Amino acid sequence: MKRIPIGRSPIPVIQPDQTVKEVMARFPATERVFVQHGLDLCCGGSHPIQMAAQAHGVPLAPLLADLQRVVHEGEPRPSWMKDVADHEVDVREDLRKGSDPFKKIMAVAGEVKPGQVMLVRAIFEPKPLYAVLGTKGFEPFAEQVGEQDWKVYFYKSPTVGTRIPIQAVSTLPSTPGKTHRLDVRGLEPPEPMVKILSTLPDLGPNDVLEVTHFREPVHVYPHLDEAGFTHDLLKESDTLFRLTIKKKG
Repeated sequence: MKRIPIGRSPIPVIQPDQTVKEVMARFPATERVFVQHGLDLCCGGSHPIQMAAQAHGVPLAPLLADLQRVVHEGEPRPSWMKDVADHEVDVREDLRKGSDPFKKIMAVAGEVKPGQVMLVRAIFEPKPLYAVLGTKGFEPFAEQVGEQDWKVYFYKSPTVGTRIPIQAVSTLPSTPGKTHRLDVRGLEPPEPMVKILSTLPDLGPNDVLEVTHFREPVHVYPHLDEAGFTHDLLKESDTLFRLTIKKKG
């Protein structure tokens, strides 16, 4: 899937009060979407999308969704997409409350069978989650459907076999004794945990990952053990923890 590169602005969201002409001028590829829905530049396209859709009896929500997909760099939906996902987990309220929904997402992911699709609703694109679920055979596809509103689909390949251990997917050369430092204090849940897990493939056999956290990341411990890593924690204050991670053996 195509993602928003670091440093770029978020993908613009098409609003119903924008005019047809305005949207087509900024995003020429949207013309075919308007035509497919029975809309065009009649009368100069000066009417807001919502008004034009209402006048022509066109459902607004599907129109906006199709326009947004074209704006999303023209990326087509993958062939495995379904109108209704097999499993769905909505973590938007969890994220707004500052709760960490990682465990909730992983619990649902554990129920997904090969060939099925899981839909995660979030308020941002959870990019670090791609690496974590990728080790379990999931392929992601994300759509931004509104401000702080993302639909992220995860397809579990029917050909996936034994799960690849996280430590086996590193493509970086091992440098004995190298220390990797990661500060996750400024990240919103669930990014601290998934950022830690997605950094593990970078570790060589004798490397160490030092994580600076604003709280004790107790939920990450089982995942570290499963992946073959040990950890030590140093509490410097109530809001400052330093976690040291390295491979077992």
